Amino acid sequence: MQEVQAKLNNSESTVSSLRACVNTDCCPSGWVLYRSKCLFISVERKTWWKSQEHCRSELAQLLVPGSWSPWTVPHFVQASGATYWIGEKSRYSSCIITFSGKTEIYRCSGNLPWICEKPPNLSSPSKTRFSSPGQGVNSDTLSPSQD
Repeated sequence: MQEVQAKLNNSESTVSSLRACVNTDCCPSGWVLYRSKCLFISVERKTWWKSQEHCRSELAQLLVPGSWSPWTVPHFVQASGATYWIGEKSRYSSCIITFSGKTEIYRCSGNLPWICEKPPNLSSPSKTRFSSPGQGVNSDTLSPSQD
């Protein structure tokens, strides 16, 4: 019973922090807070390896497709019609892309924009700016309440 109560208290604390995060912004500048994760949506184009390297340099990873169902991939990514590097390499040594909410295998040497994900910083909020793919960073384009 104590273990269950401890998990409940921890969950309540996390939810409370995330609510505060929406109001005070917990993602780095240029990142979007979406469904409890900070996302970086690039406008630059690189190979899958260079994209992964960029995410790691930001203490993040390429968006993991298994953690997002097709209907929760950000609508602004789906609606753009753009193709992005995401996730890990496939078992066929190809890489994974997403476009219009779908995932496909693609050659890793192609140059495409990418999406990084990482958890929000709940202890030290910073100013979040919202990005619209293909338009660079623009704080007037999106709001955290949009899905």
